[in-house]
Amino acid sequence: MPPATTQSGYPQKEQQTKRNTKLWTKLSTNNPKQKTPQCVAPHKVTATRIYLLHQQIIQQLRENPADTLDIARKNITRWKKRNGDWQAYLDWEEILKQPVDQIIQLLESDTDQAALARSNSPFAGIIPPSQRWSIIQSVQPLSQA
Repeated sequence: MPPATTQSGYPQKEQQTKRNTKLWTKLSTNNPKQKTPQCVAPHKVTATRIYLLHQQIIQQLRENPADTLDIARKNITRWKKRNGDWQAYLDWEEILKQPVDQIIQLLESDTDQAALARSNSPFAGIIPPSQRWSIIQSVQPLSQA
């Protein structure tokens, strides 16, 4: 007998019996180089990593706003020359005209608008590669067992 399928025709996954584990851990912004990885639901791994990376960008915005914003503006200019006027670039040009405190407030927010902004961030090159990799490795999906 073939396995049960969903309406879309894909096989149904077996129900997990032990899902008492909290799926979303509280994000730690104080120690991105923590030894024990955060474990989050698989579908939230990327969003969590992006959020933590932006915590470091926020720190840079507070410590050196002029240079940090200059890098972001240069990235947008370069990307627009290469790819044209994508809406994300235009949105970020407007965001970067705001005071630094408002930019930080957006990056710290948990709204859909903030998540979209973080996912299209012009802050590439702000975080050193070794620190970036450490943050990425600090977030792992929950075990599926």
